Amino acid sequence: MTPEMSLRVINDMIQQAKQSFSRMSFYFLLWGGLFLAATLTEYFVATAGLPNGWLGWPILGTLGGIIAAVHGSREGRKAGASSFTDRVFAWVWGSFTLTLVIVIISCVAMEQRPGPWVSIITSMPTLISGGILRFRPLMVGGMLFWALGLLSLFVWPEHGALLFGLALLLGYIVPGILLKKQEDGLCTA
Repeated sequence: MTPEMSLRVINDMIQQAKQSFSRMSFYFLLWGGLFLAATLTEYFVATAGLPNGWLGWPILGTLGGIIAAVHGSREGRKAGASSFTDRVFAWVWGSFTLTLVIVIISCVAMEQRPGPWVSIITSMPTLISGGILRFRPLMVGGMLFWALGLLSLFVWPEHGALLFGLALLLGYIVPGILLKKQEDGLCTA
């Protein structure tokens, strides 16, 4: 292989990785927005003394799953072959989703609030994604999910929904906006 061919292969790999990363902001904005709406609805419905504020979670979670699946399917068809990084993200986020469902079902069965635990485990794939992307706002977001989850668990449990909302805002939505701007070439983080 000539030096020119080696450089072309490296450049192609970098471009493929950039295209893979460019699809990430959609998911952070989608899930951040839907779950922020769910957690704020739950909080304000409970504050008003009304029942069933939790219903936003399964409704918006199902809606988000459908939207993400359709979007991911379309993006996958456009991209053609998946890269190694695409597969890593799929395994990290897929295993997170399965763990998330198990934790939520277990907490509900034991009559515990799942919110703090959801925040704590959400930190891991967020931090991993930030590290893989070398995108500090997601790395900081992952750390904030840990910190705010622990605060919700041990310090301010009565404000757990608001703390989770803050974690979603700072851990998904703000990094998602910054990532989208970077993808669009408007700024670098």
